[in-house]
This record gives sequence, C-alpha cells and structure tokens, in this order.
Amino acid sequence: MAVLLAAAVAEAGLLRDDPNAMDGWQGTRRFTASDSAHTLEVDVDFAVYAPGDFGGGYDPSGATEYLYAYEILNTVNSDSVEVSSFTVGLETASQAGNMGTDGGPPGVPGGVSPAFYGITGSSAVWSFLFDQIGYGEDSVTLIYTSPFAPQWLTASVHDGGLSDKQSLPSPMPEPATVALLMVGGVGMVLLRRRR
Repeated sequence: MAVLLAAAVAEAGLLRDDPNAMDGWQGTRRFTASDSAHTLEVDVDFAVYAPGDFGGGYDPSGATEYLYAYEILNTVNSDSVEVSSFTVGLETASQAGNMGTDGGPPGVPGGVSPAFYGITGSSAVWSFLFDQIGYGEDSVTLIYTSPFAPQWLTASVHDGGLSDKQSLPSPMPEPATVALLMVGGVGMVLLRRRR
C-alpha cells in the first residue's frame, strides 16, 4: 500500500501543485522525441518561488532571491530511454547562481541526483552521466536562484541520441537593467565615432 501511494505521489508531481509557487509560474511540460529505435518521453515539473516563499527546504540565497525549481519525472512511457542531462536556457550566465539540488519531493523516497551541474555559456546544466534517470524514476529537485523574475525560455532534455525542447521559466533582467545596458552600448558607439 505504501509503495502504491509513493508511486502515485511521484507520478502526480508536487512542484506544479505547490501553493507557495508564484501564480502562473508552475506546471508541467512533456518532452517527447523518437527515432526508429528509441523514444524519449518524460515530464518536467517546474515552479518559481518569490524571495522567501520556497517551502521545500534548502534555499541557497537565504530567501533573498527568486528560486527556480525543476523535477524530471520519467514515468510517462515504459519504453522511454534514460535521461542523461537537463538544460535550462539563460539570457546571460550571470542571471543565475546558487545552483544545487533539494532532495526528492516530500513523502517520496529518493530521487536521482545529478553527477554534476553548473552554468555553461548561456545555460544551466544538470548532468546525470553516471546515474541516469530510468523509467519509473524521478530526479531530485533541481534548483538555482536569481535576483530576476521569470520569463519563458527554452529548456531541453537529452539521452539515447534524442533531445526535445520546451519553454520553461528562466530569469529575465529587469527592463531598467536592459535599458541601462542599451544606453551604455549606444554611448560606446558614439564615443568610438568621435575618435
């Protein structure tokens, strides 16, 4: 009975139903790809929390920044390949920090932890190279923080030579920051023209 309950909780996903998450910034995206021999079909639950609202446990920003959380659920298709990596696009590498994990969802044992993670170029990457997420498994909660509120950007799930992209929340610099960068760029161009 307890095993069935745990499986039902894992299948339902908790991030998409968390009342602490920001309105409009939680849910599930299905990632699907196939070729003649393999299928990739997994769900990614996601939620964004305003500063101080993450009730899951570990907030590496000390509750001072937005917290972005994702969980990979390989419970959709028993023929699905194992997941080896998950990537979330960023406008710039400096938008996100404090990457990490927060264990599995409450009440569900385990969860596959990434072998390593980090910011590479303009992406946040979690790699499950040595312990991939097989059918019937889920990842631990994958997190990072940012001083910036969310926007929709491309994320991808990979393995078995297959990959799919969907839109997931990612930080967006405030309009004032973008405007200041643009003004600075125009100033540099004008300065060069004068010389």
